[in-house]
This record gives sequence, C-alpha cells and structure tokens, in this order.
Amino acid sequence: VDIQKEMDRMTREEYLKVERIIASRQGAHGPEYLCKWRKLEYSDCTWERLEDIQEFRQETDRFLARQSAKIEPRPFLGNRTNRGPFSYLKPNPSWLLGELRDYQLEGVNWLVYSWCNN
Repeated sequence: VDIQKEMDRMTREEYLKVERIIASRQGAHGPEYLCKWRKLEYSDCTWERLEDIQEFRQETDRFLARQSAKIEPRPFLGNRTNRGPFSYLKPNPSWLLGELRDYQLEGVNWLVYSWCNN
C-alpha cells in the first residue's frame, strides 16, 4: 500500500514538470508559453506565464532557440528536364548496407518513378 502511494506521489510530481514548450503568445501580463507536461497528453497542454515556469528556463531557452533557428530552403530542382531519367533500382544497390525486401524495393522504385515524372 505504501509503495502504491509513493508511486502515485511521484507520478503527480512528474505532471508538474514541463516536458516541452510548443508555442508562445503575448498575454495580458507578458509572454505566455504553451507547455506540454510530462506524462500527460498534448490535449492537456496549458498556457503558462513566464514567471510561473521560471524553474524550467532550459525548456524556454530551447523553444526560443527553435523559433530563432533559420531554416534554409532546399534548392529547387526545377521541372522534370533537370531530373535524370527513371531507371529501376537493382535488388541490392551498392550504396545500401542492408537488403531491401521485394515490397520495399517496389515502393522505392515507385517513389523514384513518381519523382522523375512529376
């Protein structure tokens, strides 16, 4: 019985820890952050004021770093003429360290075919 109570107590403590910050907004009293709590679902996320989650500053910093990271767009490959012609992959290409199963090889060939003939 004591073990179950201790486990319940520890679980409730985990619910009070921020696992990840998902979004931010400007609230009436300053910035607010959408917090995902440990061992709870995303549907249980709540908006919290910065001063209420000060002890989880590391998560706030991670969120701000993700937000400020520049994502470079990949170069546009243009239309089909810039892409090589489609050729079927062999069952064991030299660049592949493992072995593809038949259905995997068929799927990869279909993807490459679709990409070449977009």
